[in-house]
Amino acid sequence: MSSPAKLAHVVLRTQHLSEMRDWYVTVLDAKVMHEDAASVFITYDDEHHRIALANMADLENPEHGGSEQPVEKREKPAAATADTDIFEALAGPSTGLFHIAFTYDTLDELLGNYERLAEVEIWPVLAMNHGVTTSMYYRDPEDNLVELQIDNFATAEEAEDFMQGELWLRRPGGVPIDLDDLVKRFRAGEAFEELVKPTW
Repeated sequence: MSSPAKLAHVVLRTQHLSEMRDWYVTVLDAKVMHEDAASVFITYDDEHHRIALANMADLENPEHGGSEQPVEKREKPAAATADTDIFEALAGPSTGLFHIAFTYDTLDELLGNYERLAEVEIWPVLAMNHGVTTSMYYRDPEDNLVELQIDNFATAEEAEDFMQGELWLRRPGGVPIDLDDLVKRFRAGEAFEELVKPTW
């Protein structure tokens, strides 16, 4: 037996096709490869599609049916603290997909994307230093959770060692971080290792 070469794409069913299309194109700085009344195919790299959206709004089945309804705009949430209940902040259905994650190459790219999205009032619901990653969690227009992250370690071996260590065992989820403070420290030239260093 052999493992897959890569994770190819994610397909989401939606009642808000246009809002979901616009959100993913904006958040991932992506482009639409194909669109019709039934679906949208989106990519951000050399893959033909990474996200596909299947329009469920026009189906006659009442379980899925109904026309698209406007999506309420989200306000910027209050900054999380060390006392924030991570699972409550990211709460959703008790079973099924929890979130989709996308990795950026550098902290500069991740924070630049945060600033770009803030300009159009797309805010993360939570930001975390997980030890192995620095992560921001966003909710799309239908409340699917999307993680944007960087790896905090240069190699997989270093990350694996961390996950076997005392800090990971003490708090596997990591701690919330203040993104505006992180941006300020990064722009002031603080070293990457200090910015992503586990502090619990």
